[in-house]
Amino acid sequence: MGNQTIWTMLLSCTLIPVIAKISQIHLSFGSTSDVMKVMWSTPNDVMCYVEYWAPGKEHIHVRASQSELLADNRNAMRFIHMADMLGLLPGQNHTYKIICASETSDELIFTTQPREHDRLVKFIVYGDMGYKYGQKTIEVLKTEVTSEHYDAIWHVGDISYNLESDGGAVGDTFMELIQPLAAHIPYMTSPGNHELTNGLHHYRTRFSMPGVDWPMPLDRLWYSYNVGPVHFISFSSEVYFIDNANYVCQQFHWLLDDLTKANQNRDKQPWIVAMGHRPMYCSNGDADDCTGRIFGYLVKNGLEDLFYAQGVDLILQAHEHSYERLWPVYKNKVVAKNYNNPQAPVHIISGAAGSGEGADHMGRRGPWSAFASAEGSINSFGRLLVYNSSHLYFEQVKVKDGRSMDSVWVVKSLHGPNVPYLNCSSTHAHQSCRCPPPFHYLTLIIVAVVLFIVLSVGIYCCCKWKKKKMPICFKPCCPDPHPFHQRLFNIDNEDEINV
Repeated sequence: MGNQTIWTMLLSCTLIPVIAKISQIHLSFGSTSDVMKVMWSTPNDVMCYVEYWAPGKEHIHVRASQSELLADNRNAMRFIHMADMLGLLPGQNHTYKIICASETSDELIFTTQPREHDRLVKFIVYGDMGYKYGQKTIEVLKTEVTSEHYDAIWHVGDISYNLESDGGAVGDTFMELIQPLAAHIPYMTSPGNHELTNGLHHYRTRFSMPGVDWPMPLDRLWYSYNVGPVHFISFSSEVYFIDNANYVCQQFHWLLDDLTKANQNRDKQPWIVAMGHRPMYCSNGDADDCTGRIFGYLVKNGLEDLFYAQGVDLILQAHEHSYERLWPVYKNKVVAKNYNNPQAPVHIISGAAGSGEGADHMGRRGPWSAFASAEGSINSFGRLLVYNSSHLYFEQVKVKDGRSMDSVWVVKSLHGPNVPYLNCSSTHAHQSCRCPPPFHYLTLIIVAVVLFIVLSVGIYCCCKWKKKKMPICFKPCCPDPHPFHQRLFNIDNEDEINV
């Protein structure tokens, strides 16, 4: 009798029979290339395992950790399970299945990374995709992932609209929809503003990212990972918009340390790609942070110097329900109107995967905008292909017909910091090495409200004092002490006197 049969018998004998419907299976990268995380959901509190194996190799069983969602819908999945599949072989197909009580999932397959660094790697990139209006995008991506080998999907914030809605049932629906994708290739995420409810509880529990505890803590919603010739960094733009400003500098110092190490490793991962939900620049006609119209540029002021100085090559963003590609830019100045050895980051916004909130139409485009599209009825997603250490290709694809709406080659023969002799450990370190003082978004709102109240009270008091001989109030608030008919009478008298 094989080990697999013995294991199954033990489970069936020791576990209390319960309904253990297994759903929402999805993968993410582990802390190293020989680890893959797998997560799934059940409606009940039940012990679960993952069983996995490579062709011709022994079956391995790992017991899952478990966390309970704060859900107020009886039909929502309450329990989230996570397990690390360890000791994976490089460049190999691995088969796995989930076992919960008497229930067993279908057998699923994923492929691990090969050892080679200088190789073609392919990714799907998008943000702002909901469970309802993103279904067409998901259907197209099923075909895309089946016909082409992709290394990962990067969802840059605003997931399902919203994960916690309807007591968690909306999040369940979305996670079930993406299972045909995410059960076979890693589904990597960054938090967006639509994940902020209840301290990002559903986001932190439903997903697990490399090198981060699970459920993910609020002070560690950022991570990095190497895939082929690319060092990926996922950061949280939301630290600038929540009520704990301490996270701003915690993330900054982590990013500084991570980028410093990444620059020492450019021989293996020459490309550095950062992704975060809210853009630093955009041409949209709304009042979002990237437009600078109302309390703007918090993300830009917080991170642009750091990313520029450390030589980040590409910044992937979303939030705006549109697509925009920028020229290499720093401090609002176009460094070059081409992508040959750019000496500043290239920003790309891909936030049109299907939010259901309509398009964020373009306003007056900045001089740094190379291409922009806000076709409200057209869902789109990005393909990121890194061919080798020198050539990177990005393409934005329309969902309705699969046609390319924009594409760009970024060619770099030399990667590294854009500030010569950058040393953040010296006493006179470059300005990019210091965390800008976090003046928090909520603080700005509070200050604005206080100023409005003070101004309103001042105007009211002025108008109450209107009868004083020398009113200190604003002129529009105070009635004219000399009505029109009286002024007219006085003028007539003056005319008579002059005559």
